[in-house]
Amino acid sequence: MKFLNLKDIFKKSTWLFLENVLGLLLGFLGTILVARYLGPANFGILSFCLGLFSIASIGSHMGLQDLATKEILIKKEDLKKTVGTIFFVKLAGSIISLILLLIYATFSTNIDLTKFTIILILSFSLLLNPFNVFINWMQAEVLTSYIFFTKFLSNLVSFLLRVSFVFFGFSLIYFGFVSSINLLILATLGSLLFYKKTKIFFSHLRFNYKKYKEIIENSFLSLISTFFAVVLIKIDIIMINYLLDDFSTGLYSAASRITEAIY
Repeated sequence: MKFLNLKDIFKKSTWLFLENVLGLLLGFLGTILVARYLGPANFGILSFCLGLFSIASIGSHMGLQDLATKEILIKKEDLKKTVGTIFFVKLAGSIISLILLLIYATFSTNIDLTKFTIILILSFSLLLNPFNVFINWMQAEVLTSYIFFTKFLSNLVSFLLRVSFVFFGFSLIYFGFVSSINLLILATLGSLLFYKKTKIFFSHLRFNYKKYKEIIENSFLSLISTFFAVVLIKIDIIMINYLLDDFSTGLYSAASRITEAIY
């Protein structure tokens, strides 16, 4: 196993630090801009839909955020099966989450046509979450410059889209596409960089049932803890929307995002 020297550690840590700082800055500025443009009520609608999307995304990650990186690191000699199995496990979870989210949105009395349209746009973004396995591969290979390039570009495009939508006076529903486009960029760049480095086509990835059983057994507790963590963070926005109204949800969401950016 190859160990990094202090110079490499500092260089790679700098890439990750810059990605986190710039990502937080762009997200913070984008939130302020969108909140001021949409107003409390419409921003509350958008925040409510994004909150439901975040909870639904738990199923598409299947508790594999950290485990996937570890599995790829220790099973490098069988990359096609490892990456392929993780991808298809996440894809199955994404499809189930998509169906459950749409069922909930269809029968919920609190969701009108505008909210349903935004949720519908976001729900199909769940099918892009499995491509995060390529980010896990970058982490396992310590390709921090790749991670910086991929995440920064997706965050930058998302920010520019928000600015453009505000400048041209787009309606609320269009802001639902921002998260989808962000995930699409991550998926596209991740796939291309994975092929560039490994020469493995996406179609060459394979599902392995034995590895599937091993992954599910190891990820179960992580899935449970992730579920409660995300629900704890997002449930307040959903409860306020149900108990009060969209206006109150918008005010609370804007304030909470500012405090989240600080810590």
